Amino acid sequence: MQVTLAKADGLNRKLKIAVPSLEVETAYKKRLSEVSKTAKVDGFRPGKVPVKFLEERYGVSVRHEVIEKLIRDSLSKAVAQEKLKLAGPPAIEELKADPGQDLQYEADCEVYPEINLKELTGVEIEKVSAEITDTDMEEVLTKLREQRADWIEVKSAAKESQQVTMDFEGFMDDKPFEGGKAENVPLILGSNTMIPGFETGLVGVKAGDELEIKVTFPEKYHVEKLAGKPAIFKIKVHKVCEAKLPELSEEFAEKFGVKNGGVEKLKADIKKHMQFELNNAVKIRNKEQIFDKLLEQNLIELPKVLVEHEIKALHEMAHQQHHHDHDHDCSKISEEEKAQLQKPAERRVRLALLVNEVIKVKSLKVNAEKVSELINEMAGNYENAEEFSKWYYNDRQRLAQIEAMALEDQVIDELLKSAKVIAKRLSYKEVIRR
Repeated sequence: MQVTLAKADGLNRKLKIAVPSLEVETAYKKRLSEVSKTAKVDGFRPGKVPVKFLEERYGVSVRHEVIEKLIRDSLSKAVAQEKLKLAGPPAIEELKADPGQDLQYEADCEVYPEINLKELTGVEIEKVSAEITDTDMEEVLTKLREQRADWIEVKSAAKESQQVTMDFEGFMDDKPFEGGKAENVPLILGSNTMIPGFETGLVGVKAGDELEIKVTFPEKYHVEKLAGKPAIFKIKVHKVCEAKLPELSEEFAEKFGVKNGGVEKLKADIKKHMQFELNNAVKIRNKEQIFDKLLEQNLIELPKVLVEHEIKALHEMAHQQHHHDHDHDCSKISEEEKAQLQKPAERRVRLALLVNEVIKVKSLKVNAEKVSELINEMAGNYENAEEFSKWYYNDRQRLAQIEAMALEDQVIDELLKSAKVIAKRLSYKEVIRR
């Protein structure tokens, strides 16, 4: 077998491979002999069919099968011989496979980039931390009470945080526009549910008032024909209400599934959930910053095949999250969608290559203690933590996901060892509402 390696642009490589005709014909005859043992041809017993008849009936398909196998085998040997690390399946071109001649073809492929890893030695990293205060707890409790509030009608003028129930109809150039009319709509002033200017225009209204509010739709409004255009809303107010918050009591706690322990148990459950959320948010924030710095330090060329694969994966993920049409063909991606997904896909591919390089350079192995720690942390949000843990440990695929997370945490730990870490304290709100 003859192999010639030519380097094309960037990470592209071209292998020119020739398999001697003697090897091709030997493989062909061997396979034809194997077929003869089971071949059924009228007038002949199995294994006794003359070669001429076998070739007439099976020759083309057998040769095709043999050529495919020889390409697979020779390509595998050539890749190993040239020590290529392929990023994706090669494209076979210029195939010549005439009987009695050498098998010749070219294989166009992309290889992984060579990475000379630059660690974060001396790079400043702000390591964020935060804690839950009594004020944070009170705010969450207040929100829960607001969700269960009773709305009591008042005669006074409407102010922020009160609820106005109304009919409205929108006009543009003195003509009503589609989707601009509704009746008996309750709206909490200050909730920023409506477009800018609408809610502020309702401050001071009373039941029975009729008024007009002039607004301008945002430039990036989701209805294109309304975006950036002025409009007038004609409004009739039915009533103004203020919220009456329920007392913190056992009855209130029961509405959130707390059957025993009352308000104190509710508070403990809320804080536990808040702490879990906060830990995750802090972890994600710190991880993103560290990975951003790693990307800044290591500018590497990316195999196009990996980026294209990642674009397809992101596209499919987006459709699964936002579309419930299972018959939708996710394989069709518009040029506009490709352009939007290009940078996120490149980031994910580049980061994956760098993380794998850190794992290789540092000889990292999955730490069983970290895996256990992650599972126990997640299990803490469930009533039956033991059953939750078993659910992960008893399924290899699920466990592999946690192992990957643990290994990523170990990569973070390694990168931080050489970085210049600066502690930064943030509030619960700053971390959660980022």
